[in-house]
Amino acid sequence: MIPPRRKKWTEAEEKTLIDKYGELVEDGSLAKMRTREKKFKPIACHVNSVHHVRDPVAYPWQWSWKDVSTKVQNMRHQYLLVKQKIKRPEFSGSGGGGDCDDVSELLIGLIFLGIIRICLG
Repeated sequence: MIPPRRKKWTEAEEKTLIDKYGELVEDGSLAKMRTREKKFKPIACHVNSVHHVRDPVAYPWQWSWKDVSTKVQNMRHQYLLVKQKIKRPEFSGSGGGGDCDDVSELLIGLIFLGIIRICLG
């Protein structure tokens, strides 16, 4: 099977990335690392070892720490855009101050459960 020309994350790889990132945030080890390379290289190695090393046909790409850094930044950006759209008065039920109502908060929770761990971490 010929790999696609453009690198594209699979859902399994994204989930592994989010889980590993969340694990490093929770135990405090990510905050101790000072450079982006030191922060994201262990995550890239973990994702590669779980997916590419075990099945290179299904997971043709090996991710670099820069790929992981970019993916995390894009996830944060997506989360903030959705959060901003939900907080607009035209989308909230009250039409008042633009605060999220219960339905909007549930929607954020369901769609971005894993991504929120990255954004708040």
